[in-house]
Amino acid sequence: MKVVAISTSPSKEKEAKSYGAKEFVCSKNEEQMKYISTKEKLDLIINTAFIPDITNYLYTLKAGGRFIEVALPEATKPLVFNALDLVVNQKILTGSIVGSRKEVEDTLDFCD
Repeated sequence: MKVVAISTSPSKEKEAKSYGAKEFVCSKNEEQMKYISTKEKLDLIINTAFIPDITNYLYTLKAGGRFIEVALPEATKPLVFNALDLVVNQKILTGSIVGSRKEVEDTLDFCD
């Protein structure tokens, strides 16, 4: 399994790789996002920071890929996405409550 970290901040690349990411993509870099959206699609995204519009992130998933939302938005903020892409490509959008610190550490160790 290859872990690709995606962040809005390029300054997080070193930290992401220290946790086991093999590649890093800055979501503000259109070329990098286009590359993983067209050439190297992802199987799974675990989103840990609330993003109001996840459309471009869903485009990076392979058909049948999973997007797991663990970041909680304010109750009044909707989550925006392209339902057609979700349905036609049989992508799965789900949520999960983040576990304990130990469970998070175990998950990061597993990704290494």
